[in-house]
Amino acid sequence: MNHRNAAPRRALLIDFENMLFESARLADYGLVADRLIRTVETAGPVHHRLLVARPWALKQHLELFIALRLPIAVAPRGRDGADHVLLDRGRFLAGHGFTEFSIASRDHIFADFAAAHPTDVIVPTPHSVSRALVRAARRLIVLSPN
Repeated sequence: MNHRNAAPRRALLIDFENMLFESARLADYGLVADRLIRTVETAGPVHHRLLVARPWALKQHLELFIALRLPIAVAPRGRDGADHVLLDRGRFLAGHGFTEFSIASRDHIFADFAAAHPTDVIVPTPHSVSRALVRAARRLIVLSPN
């Protein structure tokens, strides 16, 4: 299949646990919901969305995901489990004609992916965003200036 002349196919990949904390404390439900809604709105129309988190976070916010019609996946245990699920999905999509990505994460592990594919990085605040990720991204979108 020739993807060169096709309209851009876009994906939104969300590392949900990056939205859950404020000043090293678990943020309240309303703030988390606002962050997620604004992330989806900021990414705009996409052809594919995926949110990944650990079971406890998915359980606490399941109704929100349902309301937003967000597909979810359970992050495996271990370091960077959600990141690896999202990277695998991003690589798969990039290999099948997707050309633009929005990634909601602060983590450096996405820097190489962002360098290889046009990627907007969406974060709730500018705190603790990987410098390598910022350099690699097409643009950094901060939802809140705090």
